[in-house]
Amino acid sequence: MATLEDSDAKLFYKINNELIYFANSRFKLINNFPRPEKETWEEEDIQKIVEKIYSEPKIIVSFCSENPAMLNKEEIEVAKSCKVFVRSKFLVFSHNSKTIFFSSEKEPKAYEVYGLYNEILELVPFEPIMIEAIIISFKGKITYTGSFRLYNMSFGGGYKRGLKLDFEKSVLKFGIISSLDKPIEEKKQSDEEMLRFYLKNKQNKEEYRREINELLRRTPQLNNIYYNEIGKSYVKQTRAILSDISIKDGWFAIVNSQIVASGKTKDEVSERLRDVLPDNKISSAYIFEYKGDKNERKM
Repeated sequence: MATLEDSDAKLFYKINNELIYFANSRFKLINNFPRPEKETWEEEDIQKIVEKIYSEPKIIVSFCSENPAMLNKEEIEVAKSCKVFVRSKFLVFSHNSKTIFFSSEKEPKAYEVYGLYNEILELVPFEPIMIEAIIISFKGKITYTGSFRLYNMSFGGGYKRGLKLDFEKSVLKFGIISSLDKPIEEKKQSDEEMLRFYLKNKQNKEEYRREINELLRRTPQLNNIYYNEIGKSYVKQTRAILSDISIKDGWFAIVNSQIVASGKTKDEVSERLRDVLPDNKISSAYIFEYKGDKNERKM
């Protein structure tokens, strides 16, 4: 589950409630604001104070140095980490059992965010959904301040495809960010890694056609990888053709979109490739096993 441990969620609310009460006593935003244990706070009042805290985060420093809530040393260190935050509009969706907050403002970045007692995706009506929120560092993870604003708008298929593309490009560049405790650094990608990303699927090929051509022009030795990846993308289509003509089983090598060698074993195909391709072009072939109507094992 994409939530903090119950003990950590309890600690979050203890620190956060004390911080909210302290901030209101300094900023004088809400009159007759009770202690957190005395009376239930209005959500609108909480939101107003929280927004003020993160527009003037020095109040967190004051809270930690003065320690009016008599927090212990460990709790003070946790409270200090709340100074590290990101305030933005996010698209929220699930990805591999993670709750992702994806910010496309400035340079797109994807954050893995933990809910408190409840999973965040249980609190929204659908996904992807746009929200305005503040995410903060908490005990080496990322959570949120306990409330957010929903933008009740739906997204069409074209937007979702663009979102997927932007998300994948962001992950390639920065990974999925799971902590705010260290500066976010751009991952160094080799030309080969970039080319494989550009060729990952049909949408990428179309979107990054110019980048693909530039990479191949600048680094001609990537041509073998290009043809290998194109061959890989034709495996499903080739399998259908082999099924139509009742091929029982075998190994096949594709270059670009064409079968250039076949055999009963992988070694046999590899040997035949040496007969039909120059040595410096052999790696351009994508080899796979076909087992009749069963799924072939890609190599």
